Amino acid sequence: MAPALLTTLPARMSLRSLKWSLLLLSLLSFLVMWYLSLPHYNVVERVNWMYFYEIHLDVCQLRRVIAAHGFSSKEIITFWQVMLRNTTCHY
Repeated sequence: MAPALLTTLPARMSLRSLKWSLLLLSLLSFLVMWYLSLPHYNVVERVNWMYFYEIHLDVCQLRRVIAAHGFSSKEIITFWQVMLRNTTCHY
């Protein structure tokens, strides 16, 4: 394979320069892939994302997109009937 490779090289490029070029190219590709594999975090200071109880949602406006898991259909219907009686939500 080496003689065939030597015949396909340009006249001014030696086998040694080709080896160094391939080595540098492989090193560069390794560094690019290593950098892309690093996790990139944007740290926001003084923001606590874990206190979801401070978010006040209007259940009446979001009634069509709220999903409940782990409840029976009767429990969900009972909840919405009680909520409709006690609030001003209208369909």
